[in-house]
Amino acid sequence: MKKIWKIILISVVAAGILAATCPGKQRHTDAIVGYISKELQKQANNLVKEYEKLHNNNSMPDKGKQALSKLEESLIDQIKPAINKVLVVKNYGLFSLGCLENETDGTTRVTTGILGMIIPSKSGLKTDYNLNINGSR
Repeated sequence: MKKIWKIILISVVAAGILAATCPGKQRHTDAIVGYISKELQKQANNLVKEYEKLHNNNSMPDKGKQALSKLEESLIDQIKPAINKVLVVKNYGLFSLGCLENETDGTTRVTTGILGMIIPSKSGLKTDYNLNINGSR
């Protein structure tokens, strides 16, 4: 009988921890924007490498690098409000799911939140919303 009470107590404590650390919409938005930002940074690095290849290993001028950086910042500033408009976070108490919803594509799960962490669904972000900048699916 003591074993059952220990299991019940551990289950209640675990459920309480999961419920207390369940992330909200802002955390899901930040995770998606962070993911997109990393992808944009990868592409900027690829552009710099391509430039160096085409120009006999001469490095890209600082103005070019600054322009890429400003472009990335501008894109992120525009993407964040757009994500907020289509992101719906469903809180199930112990965990939460972030879904992008729109009229043409329907609903796609793009993030899972548990224990205060957000786990992006790379396949959801890349395939369904064409955020795969590299072109591979």
